Amino acid sequence: MVKLKSSFDVRHLSDTLILLTDNDAGGRSVTNDADAVIEWLELNIGIGRRRVYYRDSMERFDELQVQDGRFKDFKACTESQQQFLAQICERGNLSAIETYCEEDRVLLAGMEPCELQIFTAWYLVLNLLNGQECRMYYNVALLERMTGVSCWYQYFSMGFTPQQALDADFQKALS
Repeated sequence: MVKLKSSFDVRHLSDTLILLTDNDAGGRSVTNDADAVIEWLELNIGIGRRRVYYRDSMERFDELQVQDGRFKDFKACTESQQQFLAQICERGNLSAIETYCEEDRVLLAGMEPCELQIFTAWYLVLNLLNGQECRMYYNVALLERMTGVSCWYQYFSMGFTPQQALDADFQKALS
């Protein structure tokens, strides 16, 4: 388990990029915690060939360069990259979890901010993976609409990766 000392939101996740925003929550910055941030992303989301960008507390975007799943270096974004990434951020937090039942609202409201941030990123990946599964039985809908959040939190709290959680839930449904 990676021990993050920074606080960030995953604002966008696509086939080509991962975009983070530094929450500037009083701990270390993403800049100063880059090794752990990349390690956490690799373990929980999987970086692959995607580029990792983040917005710092000064509202500037930089790239966290990755090599073989590890932090390599920083790279300043060009002015056109700054504008493009700012537009993505203006769309809102794409990782927010919608809640449809009181149990889920209570669960999320009771989490510490750092745990909520980590769970939200984990859950975003869970939904993305669910949408790609050919054996899917949740009809491509967001999982919070089909199953609620609490059952997936159990897998998260036991240390499952999002893929492991989907696999275990699928096996449970078959038995």
